[in-house]
This record gives sequence, C-alpha cells and structure tokens, in this order.
Amino acid sequence: MTTKNNRPPLPRSLQKKRKMNIIIRIALCCLLFALFLVIVIMWGERIFPMPRFSPKSFVAVQISCYILFMTLPFLITGVPMKLIDSSWSGIVSNVEVKQSVGTYWRTLGRFNVYDKQALILTIKKDDGKSAKHTATSVGEALKNTMGILSAKTDLPNQGKITDHINDFKAGDRVHKYYGFKYLYIAPSAEGDQKRCIVCGHNNDNQRAKCLNCYCDLL
Repeated sequence: MTTKNNRPPLPRSLQKKRKMNIIIRIALCCLLFALFLVIVIMWGERIFPMPRFSPKSFVAVQISCYILFMTLPFLITGVPMKLIDSSWSGIVSNVEVKQSVGTYWRTLGRFNVYDKQALILTIKKDDGKSAKHTATSVGEALKNTMGILSAKTDLPNQGKITDHINDFKAGDRVHKYYGFKYLYIAPSAEGDQKRCIVCGHNNDNQRAKCLNCYCDLL
C-alpha cells in the first residue's frame, strides 16, 4: 500500500521510534534548560562578571550574555528547529560531491580536523520546488592539536565517499519521512537494495529489518 505520491506508509515500529525520539529530544532540552538556568542563578555573576560602578551599557552586555548562554540547550538538542520537519517526495535531478573540512573530538580531549566529503542531491519535489539535500557525509582524520598525524582511519559510522557515490543517481525517486534523517529510494528494479531511513545502511531487497540497526525496512 502506498500513498498517492507512491510514498510507502511508515511501519508502526518506526512511528513509535519517531515519537520516542521526539519525546527524548524535548525532555533533554527541558533538562538542559533547567540546568543552565540553575547555573545562571547560582554562578552567573562569576561566569559573566560585571565591573564595579559600571555603566548601564555593561548591564545590557551581561544580560545579552545570559540570553546567549540560555540558548545553548536549544542549539545542543536542535529544539525546535529539528522538530520543524515534513514528509515529502521528489525526483533526484543532480548528484555532486562537495569537499570541505570538519572537526571532531577524539579520546583524551584531542581535537581533530578531517577531510569531509558530502554527497549533495538536487531534488525536484512534487510541489515543483527544488531543494538541496545532504544524503551522506564522510571523511578521514588528518591530525590532532599536538601536530601528530593520525592514522587514515574512517570516522565513526563513516566510510569512503566512493562507498556511497552510487547510492543515488539522477532520475531516482526519493521520499523524506518526518523525523528521519535519511532518504528512502523507491526501488526501480527487483535487485535494488533497500535503504534504511534510520541509519542510511543499504540492505538486500529480501530483508525485512536493517542489518545495521535492526529497524524495520520500508
């Protein structure tokens, strides 16, 4: 059974997973907001000290610092921006690889830079609008802050861009589901693989559950 735009219905298990993810994200945001509020109340003056006999302009700066500090829980959890999502369908019109530089933290507090590559799709939606979508982002570590070259090992849950370059091609029909990061590719042939919308792993067409995260496949 599919909808009028040929988007397969979401299994009940994935609907529950999406609902639970939203609840966890909102709960985490509320907890972080409460924690940050306590920090501001208890140690705000120490974190953002204001000089004695300072003019009113310093008070405005201090209040601005408090406001910016209190926005961190929303930036960390992505609430509400990541919850403002929608389901849509469209046709891939172009596939390109974009090169950039990313950073991440490793063990022992080491700060690493890595060569980041992203698979960017240009999609013409059913409503006539065109949109850019990052389908996959991969990279390899370059070096840490101590200047020691690290091994050319893939980042966690990543791979080489060549492992994903053939995941999409122009003309593919794709579906985006609210609350899930990865696109679903409508199969065009019997041998096509099933792409998990939870983790993005490609599975054999005969599988009912993802080999990587064991979630139900569409």
